[in-house]
Amino acid sequence: YTTVDMSVMGEVKGNTTVIVDGASQVDGGVYGGGNMSKVVGTTNVSIETTDTYLINEVYGGANRADVGDNTTVNIKSGKIGNVFGANNLSGTKSKGIIVNVTGGTSNYVYGAGNLAAYAGNPIVNLSNGLVKEAVYGGGLGASAIVTGNPQVRMTGGVVGYTEKIGEAN
Repeated sequence: YTTVDMSVMGEVKGNTTVIVDGASQVDGGVYGGGNMSKVVGTTNVSIETTDTYLINEVYGGANRADVGDNTTVNIKSGKIGNVFGANNLSGTKSKGIIVNVTGGTSNYVYGAGNLAAYAGNPIVNLSNGLVKEAVYGGGLGASAIVTGNPQVRMTGGVVGYTEKIGEAN
């Protein structure tokens, strides 16, 4: 038991940049923000890995925490289960979200969060790469309410494929 206010522990007052490249192995997820730790500034996530390892999930935002400014996710290459522009589970996203897919392979791409609401206009740009299932301008789950006008801009790439990542051929 503690009386410490956990909501401000580990707060990032500036910006975050997360770059995963080469033959990096990530057993779990990649987050631009913190785990129950607010980011006041922007978050930037860039994935440019080989197809050797699967990254389960990529989030531009945080896990159960707020992100105060813009969020950008750039998927250039690699294998990813799900891509989210915003947060996982909860937390607010205050400003813009941009998800750029210029390569790689993923199952799903979401402009907003996983069970986390967002008030704004998320943008998903797909110019190359393979999304095996679907691309959504909004989020995943009943609580991932987007109050705004999501946009999906597809100028290239492929959406819709029968085999999910992680399944045997």
